Amino acid sequence: MNILGINWGAHDSAAALVQDGRVIAAAEEERFNRIKHAPYAYPLRAARYCLQEAGLDIKDLDEIVFSFHPTLGLGASLGHALRFFPRGAFFILAESVRRAWYAGSGLYSEYMLHLDRRTRRHWVDHHLAHAASAYFASPFDRAAILVVDGVGEWPVTTFYRAEGFQIKRLRSFSLPHSIGFCYSAFTEYMGMEPFDAEYKVMGLAAYGDPARHRALFRQIIQLEPEGRYRLDLSFFNFQYDYGREQWYGPRMVEVFGPPCPPDELPGPRYADIAASLQERVEEVIFHMADWLYQTTGLPNLCMAGGVALNSVANGKLWRRGPFQRLYVQGAAHDAGCALGAALYRAHAVHRFPRQEMRHLYYGPGYSTDEVERVLKASRMPYQVVDDPAEMAAQRLAANQIVGWFQGRMEFGPRALGNRSILADPRQLDMKDRINAAIKFREPFRPFAPSVLAERSRDYFVEIDDSPFMILVTDVRPERRALVPAITHADGTGRLHTVERQVNPLYWRLIHRFEELTGVPLVLNTSFNVRGQPIVNTPSEALATFYTSGLDVLIMDRFLVEK
Repeated sequence: MNILGINWGAHDSAAALVQDGRVIAAAEEERFNRIKHAPYAYPLRAARYCLQEAGLDIKDLDEIVFSFHPTLGLGASLGHALRFFPRGAFFILAESVRRAWYAGSGLYSEYMLHLDRRTRRHWVDHHLAHAASAYFASPFDRAAILVVDGVGEWPVTTFYRAEGFQIKRLRSFSLPHSIGFCYSAFTEYMGMEPFDAEYKVMGLAAYGDPARHRALFRQIIQLEPEGRYRLDLSFFNFQYDYGREQWYGPRMVEVFGPPCPPDELPGPRYADIAASLQERVEEVIFHMADWLYQTTGLPNLCMAGGVALNSVANGKLWRRGPFQRLYVQGAAHDAGCALGAALYRAHAVHRFPRQEMRHLYYGPGYSTDEVERVLKASRMPYQVVDDPAEMAAQRLAANQIVGWFQGRMEFGPRALGNRSILADPRQLDMKDRINAAIKFREPFRPFAPSVLAERSRDYFVEIDDSPFMILVTDVRPERRALVPAITHADGTGRLHTVERQVNPLYWRLIHRFEELTGVPLVLNTSFNVRGQPIVNTPSEALATFYTSGLDVLIMDRFLVEK
């Protein structure tokens, strides 16, 4: 059975193809249209790629499933608009348009994809798609599930219990008390783009003092019994119109002072705010996790939703407990709902056997001949190398920055060793070099390590299984001076563990780097420049290489130098 999952209508448009319960292909539309997050774009190119990768024609599709149910929560949304009338009057129009947009998903898909009339259309509610994207990809037969994001049809946080093929909802919290929107409001206040730059605020938090505004944030986000929480809405605007006017309210300015201008770097004052915000969000997640554990009694937790991309909170939850094991699927954001919707139909409805997901290499790949044709057409000099991993390791050990383009592109927001920029983690100035000459990004943002899975405990505390770069943990104090380029201001690293059986070429590169330097890890950041999606095609890799400060590009079996 061939099931195509679709996420679209807001941001992070994506498509995923599941065949008899197995994930065949998944990709985000931004990688094809080159617009970050592909807002309001139907994932036409991503869907066509998925079908092509599976060798299918549109008539071979049995089901197409959308990750939003347009009729759920409709009454609650209208009641919300009345509650906040007259300022909430715009909310009625915005919500009606949003739901009409999703209600037309089937017809629009038929128009865009030329669906066969026999293809069945289905809608899965948004948080259930999130939950399925984590649980059905996890190694667990029984698990608690926590979904935390901006908003679905109406819920903002949902708790589930899963066993076998069944996912049962336990409880939901609804708009306007959204942790995701709260974080986005402060993101905008700090001069950054909401629904895009929250991870920057997370990185900035390491430079601040959380005690500075601790008492105030306990007022802004109040914990209540039984895992509940409540926002002080006087600090926000999103309850009126989803923040289309402005995410934060005037009281935030009264209490915290003027917002950071978008064209300026946030200074120490904003770092303290970020640190207090991050600490309080972590406390809320711990609070909800404790209730979920007490309620289910299960040792395993799956997490999804945009807030589940907060790798600092994830790492602390892993180490703190109460759950013994944690699984956060790497595409935890809305793009992952395309995958989750298809997995839900495949497993919960059709009962196909499950398979644990250990990687996210579900995007397009290019053959050696295809890569060489692009190189020849570019008229740029290149050479063939017998062993790309050996060549990359040597160049890294010689303090060069390497563009690394191999195999199939990653699904989700992280580069996991197939569309990566790599560098020597031992060099103290490497972060500044990459930021200034390649990534053109804020200096307070950290870079991640890719480490041999079997050597992780030698360099990092407690966590040795993080295949999706979605857990942050401490770099061992005695190792920090050895790998300063991947050690953040607070002594942590956003861990990516590389297994030999999952990505043998990338594992061999890091292993060879260890033989040359004694260090079993490399600095890994996504192959893109600021404001652009990660590269997809060989042509895009070449363009990024020649317009940035990369020293060398290794694509498939070819070495390109300037």
